[in-house]
Amino acid sequence: MLWIELRIVAISGRLRLAAAAVRGDEFKKLGRGIYELETGKAAVKKAKKVSKKSPKSGAKKPATPKAHHKRKKYAKTAEQLVLGLVQGKGATSAEINRAWKDGGRIGRADNTLNKMLKDGKVKRTPLKGQKGSTYTLA
Repeated sequence: MLWIELRIVAISGRLRLAAAAVRGDEFKKLGRGIYELETGKAAVKKAKKVSKKSPKSGAKKPATPKAHHKRKKYAKTAEQLVLGLVQGKGATSAEINRAWKDGGRIGRADNTLNKMLKDGKVKRTPLKGQKGSTYTLA
């Protein structure tokens, strides 16, 4: 199959005929925008950059399906883990996040801490002179 898009282009004040896109089995690519007929006859065609919407030669590869993330199961729920850490004199946010990672969980415990804070299960006291807070049972 042969597909050629021709455009009239003004070069040095003259109108020229230029192939904007050349696709097909009969053409061999010589360089950027330069094609030659496979038979060796005829001429060299100059082409401008091919637009992304032009038909491509050859078939596309089928898309490979993405692997689905399987949800992990843990011995304790997120709230049970945090409640176990804040019992007694409490725990800092850094200690809770370290235990969260050591338990094989991804991300951080911040979402769970904020949810429990909003529900009134834990109380937050900002640490003086440093980053973070101490969480205790409410």
